[in-house]
Amino acid sequence: MNSTTASVPRPASSVTLLSFDSTLGAIVIAEILVAVLYGITSMQVYVYFHSGRSPHDSRLIKRTIFSLWILSSLYIVLASHAVYYYTVTNFMNPSIVTKQPPTWCWSLLADMFIGDLIEVAVSMYVVLEARSDLG
Repeated sequence: MNSTTASVPRPASSVTLLSFDSTLGAIVIAEILVAVLYGITSMQVYVYFHSGRSPHDSRLIKRTIFSLWILSSLYIVLASHAVYYYTVTNFMNPSIVTKQPPTWCWSLLADMFIGDLIEVAVSMYVVLEARSDLG
């Protein structure tokens, strides 16, 4: 063994394997589920507006359903951008998900706001419907 080969580091000892199953893997799985649910929601909205029931509902109900569908569309776009940012743009950049405090993508923050807005709107609708059924 000569002196030049002894000073060369071994690749196996210098490589640290990182596991992103609990971070990036969870984001990708959640995005797939969100996309499936968005597809189901889109089909329900289409059937609602093209069925015989739609003319019997008030304009407020129709506008609420359409507005919630638009917000859901914006939600899926922002969620897809966030997944792309974390899994493609920052591919092989482990500091993006391991850094403290975490680095938040702008679309992820906007996505959380849109999700909360959808939740509040649906909750208000359910409360108003329950209130009208009681009285």
